[in-house]
Amino acid sequence: MVHVVRIIAVVYAAIFLSTDSHAASQKPFYETKSYTNSINICGTVLYMATNNGAVEGISLKDGKPVKFTFEKSKTPLGSFNSPAYFVLCELERGWVAASSSNGKLILFDTGLNVLSTYDIPETHSYAAAFMPGDFIILGTVYGTVRALKLPGLSPAWSVKANWDAIKTVSVSPDGKLFATGSNDSRIHIRSTADGKKVKTLRGHKDGIYTLSWSSDGKHILSGSKDRRLLYWNVETGGFLELHQDFTYIYAAMIVENDLAVASTNENEVSLFSVSNNAKLATFKGHSTVIASVTYGDGYIYSGSANGEIFKWDIRKYLKNINN
Repeated sequence: MVHVVRIIAVVYAAIFLSTDSHAASQKPFYETKSYTNSINICGTVLYMATNNGAVEGISLKDGKPVKFTFEKSKTPLGSFNSPAYFVLCELERGWVAASSSNGKLILFDTGLNVLSTYDIPETHSYAAAFMPGDFIILGTVYGTVRALKLPGLSPAWSVKANWDAIKTVSVSPDGKLFATGSNDSRIHIRSTADGKKVKTLRGHKDGIYTLSWSSDGKHILSGSKDRRLLYWNVETGGFLELHQDFTYIYAAMIVENDLAVASTNENEVSLFSVSNNAKLATFKGHSTVIASVTYGDGYIYSGSANGEIFKWDIRKYLKNINN
C-alpha cells in the first residue's frame, strides 16, 4: 500500500505540477571576496562566514554591509586568521556565534561585540546549533559533541558521537533532541539533556552534509554525499526521497509549511513540495558550488564558493501552499 500511495503522488505531481525555472537576470544580492561557508539570518541582517576568516553582516533591506565587519585585522583577539566555518544566530537574545579552523568558538552580540570565547579541544568545528535553555551544541572534527552554557561558553557535557567529523547539527523545535550527520551515513538523534543516543536513522549511502528539523518536530530533511535529498519521519525512521542528482547536496532546509529547499546540480537552488514529492522551481544564477542556504520572510538566500549571495523570491509558492 505504501508503494501504491507513493506512485499516485508521483503521478499527480507529474500531471498537475510543473517545475518553474528561474534564471537570475539581476546581479547577486551581495558579493564578498571569499568562499561563503555559512549564511544565517538574524532579524534584518544576513550574517556570513567566509574562507578568508571574516564574519560579515549584510542588511536585508538594501543588500549593503552593515556598520560592522568582523575581520582578523579588526578583532581584538586576532582569532579569525583562518577560514570561518559557520555563523549562527539566536534572535531572542541577540546572540551570534561563529567558529574557525584555528579552533576558536566566539560568541558575539548582534553588534559583533565579543561576549565570550571557547578553545575547542578537538581542533575545530564544522557545525553547531543553539538550543533552548541558553546552550549551544557543538559538533567537532573528531566526532565529539559538546554542550556549552551561554553566554560564558562553559562546558556542560560532552559525548563521543561519531568516529569522524560531525558535518551538521540540528536541534528539534522543543529543544529536547538534536540530530547529527557525518561521514558514517547515519543520522544520530540524541538528548540535549546529556547527549545520550535516542535513535539512529539509516538510509543514506554516504556522508551527510546538512540536516534541518521541521517546525512540528516530526520530520528531518537531510542532504548527502550520496547525492540524495531525503525527508524523514523521525518516529518511524521511514523516509521519502525528494531528489537524486549527480552532485553532492551540501545545503538544504525546511522553510515553511510543505516546502523544502536544497542546493542541486552544484550551482542551482531547487524548491520542493514535500506532500506531492515534486520539484516546484529551480533557481539559476550561481556559477559555482552552493555551500549554504537560509530563509527569511518569503525569500531564500544562497551563498556559493565564489562569494556570491543570491536572493530568490518564493512568496507565490508559499501562497499556493497556504491556499
